[in-house]
Amino acid sequence: MATINYTDRGIKGLIPDRTLTRYYDATGIVQGLHFSLTPTGKRTWAVAYKFNGQRKFHKIGTYPATSIKDARIKGAKVWEKVEAGIDPNEPVDEPKKVGTVRDLFDEYIKDCSVRGVRSIYYIERALEPNVIDYLGSMPANEVTSQDIYDCLKRIIEHGSNGQCNIVRQYARALFEFGLKAPFNLRIDSLLDFGITVNPVNAIAPVQGTIADDVYPTLQDIACIWVEAENYGRVANIAAVRSHIAAVGNRGHDTLGRRWADIQEVQGTGIIHIGRTKTGRPHSIVRGTHLNMALDLLDARANIGKDEVIFRGNTSNGQTALGYKALNDTWRKIRTDFELTDNITPKTMRRAWKTLMGDAGVSLEHRNVLQGHSNNSVASRHYDRSEQIDLKVEMTAKWDEMLAAAITEYRLSKSKLYAVA
Repeated sequence: MATINYTDRGIKGLIPDRTLTRYYDATGIVQGLHFSLTPTGKRTWAVAYKFNGQRKFHKIGTYPATSIKDARIKGAKVWEKVEAGIDPNEPVDEPKKVGTVRDLFDEYIKDCSVRGVRSIYYIERALEPNVIDYLGSMPANEVTSQDIYDCLKRIIEHGSNGQCNIVRQYARALFEFGLKAPFNLRIDSLLDFGITVNPVNAIAPVQGTIADDVYPTLQDIACIWVEAENYGRVANIAAVRSHIAAVGNRGHDTLGRRWADIQEVQGTGIIHIGRTKTGRPHSIVRGTHLNMALDLLDARANIGKDEVIFRGNTSNGQTALGYKALNDTWRKIRTDFELTDNITPKTMRRAWKTLMGDAGVSLEHRNVLQGHSNNSVASRHYDRSEQIDLKVEMTAKWDEMLAAAITEYRLSKSKLYAVA
């Protein structure tokens, strides 16, 4: 009988054997609590108990859908039944509690976590204040299209059609999850949401327009790059400049990276980002300006370490600088140098795509560098090439454009000081 101290790292690190192995809780907090590790890697929680002289096992969930804490709680309830003379394996028709919108939201976030969804932060930020705060206490199956419409109408009244569409999209996914919850094998829910129709489907997205000046110009970007050296810690400066150099990739794609993600592929230095939604590997080529930004953090001494590249204020090397800190640095520079409010880390993504398009780069090539999916069947299912050669070529073009803009900005700045 194998016993271990239950920790998430310890459980995930166990290697499957050729036969099923049971690992019991070394703490003995709940008698008989263990999880079974199959040769295929599946981890299932169960409690071993005796009833009427027979040794039995009662399954209480799978890992990681059922956490260590939840497994101990469920294990204790199994013993409550045994001590009351009830066999836990005997089926009991207990009506499930009807879940509220708040319950649905919590279960949805838990499911997103199990699936490794990277946009959980944005989902919470969109739905919490705009939907959950208003409808959270309602039974999920009583929410109507009118209820959702009222929530979205409040956003439109504040003049944000784009935000309205984002909230609508996340709300639709939330209720679609509730609709399919009874058949979800990833989570063990004790709730019944009873949703038969997605109330968001009846609401059409709002037609939005994008202003011509919604993205930074090359001159604005050069200003942010140069002036960042006077704002915040070295990690903040390096993060701002890395975001500019990272060919329009998302802020959280660079902020969450570790030194171990800096690798060599086909003789080219890259930062490994992970995989796109379609499963294709994605990386950013370390061009001239990205290397300049990383050198602020002494890249040569750190490459290979399992520590975050851009450390937070109180970080011990494991907590990355937050997106808010990146955004705040941009905002301070934007305010001090009287740039428009549209110049943000988020619009940098659109700016890069537009500027490179104006420079003659095809949409297909720009999509490759930003990790956008190609929806052709062949690309989705078979093509896993990172197209490093193309990324090197396009990154060099961006470096050339960026260098010219930075040089021009520094020159105009020196002339201004000379006149003063």
